[in-house]
Amino acid sequence: MHIGDPTSAPEAEEADTTSDDAFALVYASSWVHVYRYAYLLMRHRENAEDAAAEAFERAYSAWSRGRRPSAETLPWLLLITRRVIIDRERRSRLIRWIPLPGLSDPAEASGPSLLDKSELWLWFQQISRVLSPKQRDALILRFQLDLSYEGVGLVMALSPANARTLVSRALAELKRRPESMR
Repeated sequence: MHIGDPTSAPEAEEADTTSDDAFALVYASSWVHVYRYAYLLMRHRENAEDAAAEAFERAYSAWSRGRRPSAETLPWLLLITRRVIIDRERRSRLIRWIPLPGLSDPAEASGPSLLDKSELWLWFQQISRVLSPKQRDALILRFQLDLSYEGVGLVMALSPANARTLVSRALAELKRRPESMR
């Protein structure tokens, strides 16, 4: 501890505690949404849990350094989650060519979970075949997580108008292909 060191002042310790408490409230109110979003994108429970945990780890790191969202926290957290998932997919593509004998896919071993069997999930799996991944993500964000078009745009790096257009085109594609709704 140095004299005049701002990090050793009682006010700095109190600010850190307040910051931790504020992040704990954000975590408590949004962890379900972050996990569901990760699960809908990854379709594997353990991978979604890991991605959500890593997203909150990155968010807490940014939060503690003072890089907090300027508006709503949920779109900010979902953007971090999306980036974590993209990073994980890129890493898996890079090492996919390495032959690892004796390893099986954990999704095959564990069998379907209750969430996999739900009617909504079965419906969404069926319709997502006719949509592009970007359209599928936009529908998840807009209707499953109930984000505004501004929030969808923030997560997907689009303007609100482009987010609205993407959702509109996804819905038009579903209307154009009614056989996917059966």
